Amino acid sequence: MILAKLLSPESEIIASRKFETSAPATGSEVRYYVDALSAAFGKIEREILDWTTKEIETAPVSVTVEPPAPLDDMPPAPDDAPADAPTDGELPPAP
Repeated sequence: MILAKLLSPESEIIASRKFETSAPATGSEVRYYVDALSAAFGKIEREILDWTTKEIETAPVSVTVEPPAPLDDMPPAPDDAPADAPTDGELPPAP
């Protein structure tokens, strides 16, 4: 059994699901148990991939837009800026 959760960037649970499967061992030696466990993991891997893809495609999209930084917080103009470049939040002269 594997419990899976999909989280948003804000760490909120988008979806969760429990996956269970089984695969019989075809013999009583260790290699048969390893093969059965590998087969069971293979089934669950595919189920998790399919489920994850479906959930992500249908999950609501949340977009966070940050306001632009105030001009006062902008770095100073470089030394090679034109002489008429705006400074201290001033707007350039109209053409």
